[in-house]
Amino acid sequence: MGEKHPEIAKDIPLLIGSNLTEWESFPLQMDLQNSQKSNRFTWTEAETMERLKAKYGDKIDAIVAVFREAYPQRLIADALYVDSLLRTPALKTARLKADQQGAPVYQYLFAWDTPVFNSVPMSYHTSEIAFVFNNIGRMAQATGGGKEAQALADKMSRAWTNFAKTGNPNAEGLPQWDAYTSENGKVMIFDNQPEVKQHHDEKLQRLLAPNDNF
Repeated sequence: MGEKHPEIAKDIPLLIGSNLTEWESFPLQMDLQNSQKSNRFTWTEAETMERLKAKYGDKIDAIVAVFREAYPQRLIADALYVDSLLRTPALKTARLKADQQGAPVYQYLFAWDTPVFNSVPMSYHTSEIAFVFNNIGRMAQATGGGKEAQALADKMSRAWTNFAKTGNPNAEGLPQWDAYTSENGKVMIFDNQPEVKQHHDEKLQRLLAPNDNF
């Protein structure tokens, strides 16, 4: 592929990731008057499939299949909002860093749905920041300020603090988080029950962003 991670950063550990719906749920927030009335929770199955068909065309069956594989507990309508704009660059950067065989790279995906506005915005751009800094109470208008949010904030802030101190984000309350390699494809998925998966959404992202070289 000819691309390399910069030599100057070879010995610097990297923690990289993105949010599940990042930019894709922004239109819902910009039109709350309508999105609160008509959304993924109110649509019939036929209405959901109609929207998926409009967005993905003849790729709909393949996308639905790999989405169900990656996210078996989520609504199929959520496939409308999976972000690639930041996800595929994160995957590519992780691969380049790991292939350099220097300091480790740890990959994450923030998939926690905010409960505010009836959970319509999902895991929008910047929604992870209050969890990383463990100030979800100060950001209750965005996080809901509930017990589940606080529990996740405790875990995420520990991971980021440990990474800042040691270059390793493993922390109490989280499953074993191994460094990413092209072979293991490991990613920490942050949700109410954080879990580590291998090559979690690569097939889905290749369908969503076929021209992205990651």
